[in-house]
Amino acid sequence: MKIIILLFIFLSLILSFSSVVYADNQIISDVSWPNCKANLSNIAKIGIVGVNGGLDYSYNSCLFNEIQVFHNSYALYLNTGYPGNNYGLKYQHYPKNCRVNNYLCLAYNYGYNDALKSIKYASSQDTHSFVWWLDVETDNSWTNNYQENRASLQGMINALKKHIFMPTIGFYSYPAQWILITKNWQNHSPIWVATALTNKKEASAYCNDSFNSGFVWLTQYTTKFDFNYSCLPKKIYDFKIRISGK
Repeated sequence: MKIIILLFIFLSLILSFSSVVYADNQIISDVSWPNCKANLSNIAKIGIVGVNGGLDYSYNSCLFNEIQVFHNSYALYLNTGYPGNNYGLKYQHYPKNCRVNNYLCLAYNYGYNDALKSIKYASSQDTHSFVWWLDVETDNSWTNNYQENRASLQGMINALKKHIFMPTIGFYSYPAQWILITKNWQNHSPIWVATALTNKKEASAYCNDSFNSGFVWLTQYTTKFDFNYSCLPKKIYDFKIRISGK
C-alpha cells in the first residue's frame, strides 16, 4: 500500500510539470512581466515564460496567469546577473561557506540563491517545468571579471540541478553579449539566440550561430510580441519519453 501511495504522489508530481515539444519550423512565444496587461489570445500556444520581473532577485507578478495561456506546454526562463562582491557577501555562507576574499565562491553563492529563490517563487505560483533557460544579457548587472560571472551562472545551474528533477538547462543570449559577459564560455549547453530581428526568415539564419558550442534550439524575433523559431529537427522534452529512454 505504501508503494502505491508513493507511486501516486510521484506521478502526481510529474503531471504537475509542463512538457514542451519543439519541432522543426515551429513557432514558440515568450512572455514575461511586460506582457501582464496584454491580450495574449493570438500568440503561439507553446511558450517560454519569465519567472522574474526583468532583473535577478525580482519576480513576475502575473506568472501564474501567463502560464495558463500555454495549457501546460511551456518552459521557464530566469534573469541572471552578478553585481559584485558586496552582493555576494549577503549569501556568504550558503550553499558554500565562503571566505570574504574568495570572490568566485561568493559569486557562486549569489547565483545559486538567485535560482533557488526563483524556483521557490515559481512553485508558489503552481508553476513547474523540466526546461529552464538562463537569460544572459548586458541589461542586467555584471562585473568586469568573467570568471566571477561564470561562477554566478554555474551556481544557478547547480541550484536547478539540485532542486528540479532532471532539468534541461540552456542559455538565452546574443553572441556579442555572451562573449562580453562570459569571455566566450564554451559550456556546450542548449542555445536560444536573441537576434533583435523582426521576421522569422531572417531569425532562422541564426540557427547556425552557436555561441557556446552547444546546439541552437531557438532563435528569437519580435513583432508585436516575442516569437521564436525552432531550429530542431525533432526534440521532445516529455518526462515519460525521457525516462523510458525511447
